Amino acid sequence: TGGPVFDQTKLNWLNGQYLRALDSTQYTEQLKGWMLNESKLSQLIPLVQERAERLSDLLPLVGYLLGNLPELTEADFEHKSLERAEVLKVLHHTLAAFDEMRDWQRHELFSTCQALATTLDLKFRDFLFPLFIATSGRAVSLPLFDSWIFLGTNLSRARLRSALDSLGVSNKERKRLDKEYQVLHPALDAARAGSN
Repeated sequence: TGGPVFDQTKLNWLNGQYLRALDSTQYTEQLKGWMLNESKLSQLIPLVQERAERLSDLLPLVGYLLGNLPELTEADFEHKSLERAEVLKVLHHTLAAFDEMRDWQRHELFSTCQALATTLDLKFRDFLFPLFIATSGRAVSLPLFDSWIFLGTNLSRARLRSALDSLGVSNKERKRLDKEYQVLHPALDAARAGSN
């Protein structure tokens, strides 16, 4: 699937240079803007308020939304009902569909995933499993579609790309998956139209 590719190591280095050049007051303001961003915080509250017993429960619930995921391995994606090939299709085809999306809304994300699950002849719950792992690093987390809205299009897609990388997808496999996606595209469009 397409999309921009950045040298993450170089970007991290550049960001580190920027942060170290700030004086302590500027650094504090940057940190407050990032940690206490009222807009982002107001998006998180509905996701966590009913799930937390104590305020100290919040960070474990939302950590994957605020920071990086731990490194994922192929073992993280093992599932009783899915073969590796199916996991690859779910991740790749979802990423390809997301790359085509112009409207990053919860209902669009849901209908796209539902149509893909139908097209791939997978139970919706099984279809979502690798997406939960790719997004949160866990099989159970905050609602997936709300998590994608919070993360935004770029970070959500980056997590799916990273998941494919962690599964060791070769260039040959990617090309095969690209071709498979193009073949199922008309059926996916029909399934999406049927769900609207």
